[in-house]
Amino acid sequence: MIISLSKLAKELKATAPDLITRPMGRRFYNKVESMFSIIQDGETVLLDFESIRVVDSSFIAEFIMKLIFKSQSDKPRFYIKLSALSDTTIMNIEAVFKSYHSMNNSKIAVITDTLIDKSYFIGQLSEKGKDVINYLNINKTATIDELASFLEEETGFTRILLEELHDLGVLKTDSGSNATLYCAL
Repeated sequence: MIISLSKLAKELKATAPDLITRPMGRRFYNKVESMFSIIQDGETVLLDFESIRVVDSSFIAEFIMKLIFKSQSDKPRFYIKLSALSDTTIMNIEAVFKSYHSMNNSKIAVITDTLIDKSYFIGQLSEKGKDVINYLNINKTATIDELASFLEEETGFTRILLEELHDLGVLKTDSGSNATLYCAL
């Protein structure tokens, strides 16, 4: 599913290209939440920020953060990916994620379609987690054995890392073959 935030802004009569304030974030979240009845298990929801210049921290907390938490806790399970982010929006999302991490001692991350600081995500991941995301972004899929070999780690360590990354919603799994495949969003 692709959700164009500029189209959504027009529908909600919001003042694009800037998405600011908590009330605006809640309006966007409520509108998107009403679309969840058609989401398939394992689907990636692409939030397209084309033509959006600034997204402030209040909007991020009420819209993006809530979507990420909903994607991690609800059935069907879905994944969030961000597209066409401005530099200011990236900076603001990173600040909100760091603040959340500091206050809750809990990791949060989201995948992007743009290379940001040598990786395709925003948030707090370990160096090995970053390596997995970059590997999957290039190779699209891999088995646990392939990723363990790439990371030069034991399978047990790699399994725990992959479970953490899956729980964060930054990679998918596909159990359709003989071995579970880990997939890029």
